[in-house]
Amino acid sequence: MEGFLSFTPSPVDDLVRRCQFSTAAVLSVLSEMEIAGMIEFLPGDMVVRRPPPA
Repeated sequence: MEGFLSFTPSPVDDLVRRCQFSTAAVLSVLSEMEIAGMIEFLPGDMVVRRPPPA
């Protein structure tokens, strides 16, 4: 999933289309990534990759 994310906000629907997994599977992985601090959900059903800690 990391390969489909960038530091520019992207709609979750675009990620689902590009990776070709179910919406439920994508949201499950994204939720785990958010808990791990790797991504952030933004308003408007957008998601953005967070920079690694310095």
